[in-house]
Amino acid sequence: MKVLKEIFYFAIKYLLLILLFGILIYFTRFYGDFCSNLYFIFFFLPIIGVIILIYIIALYVNDYKKKKFKKTNIVVITLLTIFLGNLLIGYINLKKEVFQKYRPENENDKYELTLYKNQSFEIRKQMHHGACEAVGKYKIIEDTLKLDFKNKNIENLTDSTFTFSYIFDNKTKRYEPLKKGFKSLKINNK
Repeated sequence: MKVLKEIFYFAIKYLLLILLFGILIYFTRFYGDFCSNLYFIFFFLPIIGVIILIYIIALYVNDYKKKKFKKTNIVVITLLTIFLGNLLIGYINLKKEVFQKYRPENENDKYELTLYKNQSFEIRKQMHHGACEAVGKYKIIEDTLKLDFKNKNIENLTDSTFTFSYIFDNKTKRYEPLKKGFKSLKINNK
């Protein structure tokens, strides 16, 4: 019964902190398929950060009275390590070497396709106060560009802006879609 009581006390004491760190990690995950906007970055994340800081201070004040810091230290160090690892992965992802950037022809500046040298790609949909990114792998076989979106439908995800296969046209220096109804991709020099 005493073990059950300690587990319950531990869960009550640290569950909110773990949940808040989980929310913080989820909204600072800048790799893989994700969306972000300015409201979360400049409003929501600082509020979560302040709440976490206040909660950690309250935990240490409570532990100071009992002179028992071991569990709190382990939980806080573990959560901070996971959070910093998340930020490091996001930073490494931002530093990938770009092979080429493309935009759909006659399309506003809403979508951009970035091909990286490590055979991965990213499709970025820019909105007024944020952006969404989706990633996958690509292959260039002879003059054909093939986009692989890990069992996802690229056409649905990009509002029928991008398709799976393109062939390079040497005259126009653009990738032309193999499927009708899609726009060619021009090199983005921005």
